[in-house]
Amino acid sequence: MSVTPIEMWWQRSGNMKAPKQLGLERHDEILSIDVVRELALLKLKFQIPPRYFTDMLSCLKVNGTWKIVQKVMTTETR
Repeated sequence: MSVTPIEMWWQRSGNMKAPKQLGLERHDEILSIDVVRELALLKLKFQIPPRYFTDMLSCLKVNGTWKIVQKVMTTETR
């Protein structure tokens, strides 16, 4: 397990090329969405080969707009 401060995560992800720029096909999938009033939990699968991710996103509706407030993920390299 590791914890990445948001500033570091933005810095790392900001330097990555999008899969489309690399000519890679995407097969992303929303596995589930669970909503209770202004709270939501999303489970997603996506890939940026050779890495395959499963994300769990905790979301909160603020002033009518959904915001991601926590991201937990696991990744596998194939």
